[in-house]
Amino acid sequence: MWKYNSAEKDLLGDRNLNLQIVSLVAAKTVTAAESGSTFVLNLAGGFTVTLPAPALGLRYKFITGIIPTTAYIITATGAIVYGGINELEVDNGDDGPYATGSTSLTLVASALGAIGDWVTYESDGVHWFISGQTKLDGAVTFS
Repeated sequence: MWKYNSAEKDLLGDRNLNLQIVSLVAAKTVTAAESGSTFVLNLAGGFTVTLPAPALGLRYKFITGIIPTTAYIITATGAIVYGGINELEVDNGDDGPYATGSTSLTLVASALGAIGDWVTYESDGVHWFISGQTKLDGAVTFS
């Protein structure tokens, strides 16, 4: 089991231990100092969140707090997003969208979204790796 110690704090700083929960109601450019934060997307009109350039150890979580009537878009500085989203609905459709060098993730507006859909971004210093979960098919797209 991993345990936090002061040597690791000196190496990583406090950015991985910042456990803030922030309600967003407008477009936002996230900073490296906010690493470790959970952002609750709380505006029905939707908006864009811009990530900082990747840096080793940066981590953010985004959760839908309201079903948007206009999409939420999370965008990176380039085509550097990789990973997949688990969809709880099981059918013969396109379950589990996967990013392979995408720039943006869109939490689609409409009845496809659900309160509590989430995505996490983690960086190795070069890329953003994502994981997440949605309730329904088609609630997340990549571009």
